[in-house]
Amino acid sequence: MLIKSKYGFYRAPDGAGGGGSDGGQDHSDTGDGTGNNAGGGGSNDQVTFTPEQQAHIDRVIGERLKRAKDKWEADAKEVQTKADQEAEAKRLKEQAEWQKLAEQHEARVAELEPQVKDLEGRVTAYGEAVTALLNAKLTELGDAAKTAVEALPGEPDALSKLTWLNANAALFASPGKSHLGTPPKGRKPGGSGEDKPIRPLANF
Repeated sequence: MLIKSKYGFYRAPDGAGGGGSDGGQDHSDTGDGTGNNAGGGGSNDQVTFTPEQQAHIDRVIGERLKRAKDKWEADAKEVQTKADQEAEAKRLKEQAEWQKLAEQHEARVAELEPQVKDLEGRVTAYGEAVTALLNAKLTELGDAAKTAVEALPGEPDALSKLTWLNANAALFASPGKSHLGTPPKGRKPGGSGEDKPIRPLANF
């Protein structure tokens, strides 16, 4: 049976509407005794209730709607909570992975640091050796070589200067003396004084 409330039409359970009794009145035969309504328009399932009955029906329906709403809200909250937990777990996992990568990087730096210091030391020693060779070469070739090296274009380093001097040493050789360690023509090695050959620079 459909009953009307402020929430719309509602199918009432058995016994609704005053406990299934209408005060002892029999509505099965009204009018012509055939069981049809007097108007002859067929059956009509819609019934009306007293204000007290209507209020009771409205309260029951309202409670059911409230329970359904509360359940929906609880389910939605649970879904949101689960999504938040999964997002937090993902964030922590990514953070842990980044932390792991950072630790691996730090370990690699610590491993390479001694090698870097060793290379730096080697480079420093190499630079000092080249500078010493350059100074010795300039002393050997004299002031003209120093002036020429200072006039080289750009800003060449010590190795570039030394390389240039070795390639152009003949330009600064003293007359009657060989810069390559061989005696001048007509003289033999082992002579006295400046007849001795110039000793070549040690190889590094």
